[in-house]
Amino acid sequence: MGTIQTQTCLFGAIAGDMIGSRHEWKACTDPQFVLFSKSSKFTDDSVLTIAVADAILSQRRYGGGDC
Repeated sequence: MGTIQTQTCLFGAIAGDMIGSRHEWKACTDPQFVLFSKSSKFTDDSVLTIAVADAILSQRRYGGGDC
């Protein structure tokens, strides 16, 4: 996967995390909800996604022990 595709995938994952952050603990049944608002934020899911992607792209180990 090339750099542009990788960046696009990461952007989509983080955008989805931020859009869903407002609804994480409460169901949203309105299909016309606002995508981004002042209460939208990244979560630990984004942090972990970026950390794993960085380790993979840098060809570094990202597990403990003998992983």
